[in-house]
Amino acid sequence: LPLAAYIDFLDHYENESEYLPLASIAANLGQARRIATQEPGDRIAAMGRSMGERVLTGIGMAPQADEPHTRAALRNQLLWQTAAWGSAPAIDFGVEQFDRMRSGHKVDPDIARSIMQIGARQCGQAALDWFKTRFSESASEHERMNILTAMAAFSQWELVESALAFALDSVPSRNRYMPIVSAAANPIAAPRLWDWYRKHLQQVEAFHPLHYERVITGIIPFAGLDRTEEVQAFFNAHIEQKPQHRDAFDLALENLAINAAMRAAG
Repeated sequence: LPLAAYIDFLDHYENESEYLPLASIAANLGQARRIATQEPGDRIAAMGRSMGERVLTGIGMAPQADEPHTRAALRNQLLWQTAAWGSAPAIDFGVEQFDRMRSGHKVDPDIARSIMQIGARQCGQAALDWFKTRFSESASEHERMNILTAMAAFSQWELVESALAFALDSVPSRNRYMPIVSAAANPIAAPRLWDWYRKHLQQVEAFHPLHYERVITGIIPFAGLDRTEEVQAFFNAHIEQKPQHRDAFDLALENLAINAAMRAAG
């Protein structure tokens, strides 16, 4: 089925309020937005923005005491995605909370990651500078992981590239893969990740094998969309040097082929 058929199908969920279908729809729309070209991508963003604003209006953007865990998880997911789809209310709330965070005020941990992501997207270089300082100062591993995820959310490739350089040079080896994988979810960064990967191949292949495979399976299905034949040829040859990663290469290339077929079907 073409991607448009799924978008039409979602009209039947315009009044949905339960966590599982909403979280699934949001994740599917996020993946579809990364795959689609400009025109269907704009339609996907508009649908996601409308759904996100409706749900966030219902559950509130700020966490509430004693609310179900599923509601908190859905809010954290939708705050970032709805802002990335261009929602002014989500952006305004996120920037206000990010300013509070940078000023030393407490922001509810249930929305901390999404607030950092919105802050990165909207505040650019100032956010990157703060992330680097906060990463070195924080004693919380969870907060440091949130920062690394948010470092992939900038709306300028130059800032994402600077964040990835920071990850390679200044982040403990156990976490270096995180912003690289997260960058594949950023439509600004994903088309540039293949060249970045080739440029930094030696450093990335020095990662722990599990982390290296997470990078491969995380970025190739999206980074290779505009250059599928080149990417396939590279890994077909590269597998002779890295036979232990055959399963990861095959999985990444299979998902790349699926994404390319979805894009072609429109």
